[in-house]
Amino acid sequence: MKKILILGASSEIGKSLSILFSDGNHLILVGRNKSKLISLSEKCAKKNTKKIDLICHDFSKKEKLINGTEFNDIDIVINLISSTSRVLDSEIILENFTNHLVTDLNNIFSLIVDEIIPNSKKVKIIHISSIIEEIKTPDRKLYGSIKTIFKLFLETLAKNKSNIEVLIVNIGTVIDHMNETPKAHKVAMRIYKAHILGSTSLNIGYYGSILKIIFNLNPMLVNILIRFKRLFKNNS
Repeated sequence: MKKILILGASSEIGKSLSILFSDGNHLILVGRNKSKLISLSEKCAKKNTKKIDLICHDFSKKEKLINGTEFNDIDIVINLISSTSRVLDSEIILENFTNHLVTDLNNIFSLIVDEIIPNSKKVKIIHISSIIEEIKTPDRKLYGSIKTIFKLFLETLAKNKSNIEVLIVNIGTVIDHMNETPKAHKVAMRIYKAHILGSTSLNIGYYGSILKIIFNLNPMLVNILIRFKRLFKNNS
C-alpha cells in the first residue's frame, strides 16, 4: 500500500489521477472545492482504495496544510497546483503578484521540505508542468518562470537527496475544466504509465512538441503561432 498525496485533486486531471492511483492505496486528496472532493472520494472508494483523507485547502492562504492528517511516510506527491495557468502577464495586478508566488511556490516548497521529506523514507514527486516552461512565450512570463523555478527545485532535491525521485510532466495544451474530461483521462493515463515505468520526464501533446521544435529553430515564429491560435479561439 502506497500513501499518496494529491494536491489539486479536484481538477480534471487530478480527478483522473486520483482514480488511477486508488487501487490498494491510501489517498490524501487536497483541493479547494469540498463537494468535488467528496464526489471524487466516492468514485475512488469503488476502486478498492484502502483509505481516503480529504483536505479542503486554499494554497493562496499562508496557513500550513495541517488538518488532522499525518504526513508521515508519504510515498508519492502529485502536484497540480497552479494559480497562473490561465493568467496572462497583462492580467496580473500588483496586489496579486505575491499571492501567485505564495500559492505556486512558497507553500508547496514548505510542505515538501518541512513536512513531507523529514517524515518519509522515500518520496516520489510527480509535478504537472507545461511546455511553456521551456518555450517562454512573451505573454506568459510569470507562469513559465514559476514552472522553471519549480523544476529547478525538484532537480536540486533529487540531486541532493538520495530518497527523492521526480517525474516532471510537460503538457502541451491547456485542458478546460468543464468540457475535457476524456482528454484529461488520457493525459492522466500517460502520466500513470510513465510513473510505473520509472520515467523522470514526460512530454504530452503533439502541439506542444511541435512548438518546442519550432522554438528551437525560430522563437519569434512560435510567438506568432500562439497569438494566432488565441485570436482564432476567441473569435470562434
